[in-house]
Amino acid sequence: MKKTKINLLTNREDYQKINLYFKYFRTALLFFSLACFAAVILFYFSNASETNKYNVLVREKTHFTKLVNQNKVQELKLNFINRKYSALQDFSREDAKFLPYYNKLSSLLIYGTEEANLRSFDINKIREVNFMVSFDDFTDVINFFGLLESDKFLSSFDTLIIKGFSIFGDELTKKKNYDLTFFGKFKELKNEITD
Repeated sequence: MKKTKINLLTNREDYQKINLYFKYFRTALLFFSLACFAAVILFYFSNASETNKYNVLVREKTHFTKLVNQNKVQELKLNFINRKYSALQDFSREDAKFLPYYNKLSSLLIYGTEEANLRSFDINKIREVNFMVSFDDFTDVINFFGLLESDKFLSSFDTLIIKGFSIFGDELTKKKNYDLTFFGKFKELKNEITD
C-alpha cells in the first residue's frame, strides 16, 4: 500500500515509544508463556510421578489384601491356639494338683481295708476335699471307722468330717451298698507335689 497522505498529527518519537512498549510487552509475554509452559510440563511430570506411586500402592494393597484373605484360615487357627493356650494357663493357675492327694487317699484306703471303693473325689486349690467311699458289707464299714481313728489317717488331714451316710439296696438280691461321704482339708504335701 502506498501512503497517499501523511499524518501530521502523530509524532515519530511517540510512535517509537509505543513500538518499544509493544516490544517489551511481546518479550514479557514470551517469557511468561515459556514460564507457564515450563510450569505445565513440571506439573504434568509431577502428577505422572504421583500417579505411578499411587498405582504401585494400590497394587501392593490388593496383593496384601489377597494374602490376608488367603491366610484367614491360618489366622483363625492361630487365634484358636492362642485361646487354648490362655485357657491352659488359667487352668494351671487354678489347678489343685489333685494327683498326689488322690494317691495319698487311695493308699490310706488300701492300708485300712481293701473292700473300700473310692467312688468320688473332688479337691479344690486350697486342698478342701469331698470324697465318697462305698462298701458292700456293713462289717467293712465298722472296720473302716477303725481306720478313720488311726494316727496315719488323721495325720493326713487338717480337718475331716463325715458329711453323710447312705444305704442303697436291691430288694430282689437283698444286696446293700453303704456309702460314706466326707468333707475335709488335706495337709499340704510339700515334697510330693511336682509342677
